[in-house]
Amino acid sequence: MKYSTRLDRTSRIITNLVIDVCFVLLIVAVFAGREGTVASILPALILLALTTVTWSLKPVAYELTADGLIIIRPLSRKKVALADIAEAFPLAADELRGSIRTFGSGGMFGYLGYFASQQQGAYEMWCTDRASMVMIILKNKKKLVISPVERNEFIQALQQVIQ
Repeated sequence: MKYSTRLDRTSRIITNLVIDVCFVLLIVAVFAGREGTVASILPALILLALTTVTWSLKPVAYELTADGLIIIRPLSRKKVALADIAEAFPLAADELRGSIRTFGSGGMFGYLGYFASQQQGAYEMWCTDRASMVMIILKNKKKLVISPVERNEFIQALQQVIQ
């Protein structure tokens, strides 16, 4: 069964601002003339490359199969075996308050990568909407946060297959 994703308001704003800055930097570089063209276009190209990589990692859907949870991304998939999942439960945004991003994106195309907080410890996040987060605890004690739009249905279906 597939479960959809959506960007929350903060992610939409951050994503649109970053893309707008890319375009402004490219336009400025084009109209800057011949002097310093490489120097003026380089920041825009770096930002564009980072934006593309971040886009390629954002979840577009989550799928529960007979043997795993698949995080579907535009260019790849990340699979977690059902046999590795110990439990799953809803997670409120305030339970991640004070988190720091150790490696990843903190709003552009979602909340992607590795984070840590005093309350939750280290966790991996492949989330697009902080209002529908699900914490998945693996048997090896690693934590994974995702955000299917249909959170309650997802948790119910996952709990049925891991028990």
